[in-house]
Amino acid sequence: IKIKNKKIYNLKNYSEKMILNDKLITAYTELPNTISKDLIRWSLSRQDKNKNKSQYIDAILNEFASGEFFYTLTPKDLGNDYSTFFLKNKEGYCEYYAGTFTILARLAKIPTRIVTGYYGGEYNEIGNFYTFRQSDAHSWVEVFLSNKGWVRVDPTNIIPFERVALNNNLFIEEQLFNVRNMNNEI
Repeated sequence: IKIKNKKIYNLKNYSEKMILNDKLITAYTELPNTISKDLIRWSLSRQDKNKNKSQYIDAILNEFASGEFFYTLTPKDLGNDYSTFFLKNKEGYCEYYAGTFTILARLAKIPTRIVTGYYGGEYNEIGNFYTFRQSDAHSWVEVFLSNKGWVRVDPTNIIPFERVALNNNLFIEEQLFNVRNMNNEI
C-alpha cells in the first residue's frame, strides 16, 4: 500500500533577543543549600582563573574532556551525589553530566536549565513517523548568555568515544552482527 497523504511540518526558529528579568535569573541560578563544599571550592577556584562566563563554561567542559570521565548507562548508584560523581567516581550517564554542569554553572551565577528529551530515533518511511526508544532518552543543558539567549551545551558530547562504555543496545547489536556473520560463513 502506498501512502498518499503525508503531512509536512515547517519548524521556525525565532532569533529575537531574549532578556531574563531578575525573577527568572533568580530561578535559573537557584541552588539548594546542600551543595557539596568540594564542588563550591572547585567552582570558586575556576571562577578566579576565568574572566568571563564563556571561559568558565569552557573550564567545566575541559574538566569533562580531561580523559578521566567515562560515559556509562550502568554506573555505581550514587543517587544525587554529584560531588562524588564529578570529583571521585567520574563515571555516569547523561543526567550526571547535565546535573553536575548545571550545579557548577549556577554556582557562578550563570542561568542554567536541564533539558530532557530524545536524541536519535528511527524514522519509519511507511508510517511516516519516528520511533523513540528508552535508549534514545537524553539530558543536556541550556545556559543563558545575554548576547545569545539560551545556548545548548551537551557535556556528554565532550567525552571521547573510547571512554564510552558499551551499553546494552550496542552489545545486542554487536551480538546480532556476530550471529549474522557466523550464518554467512556456514
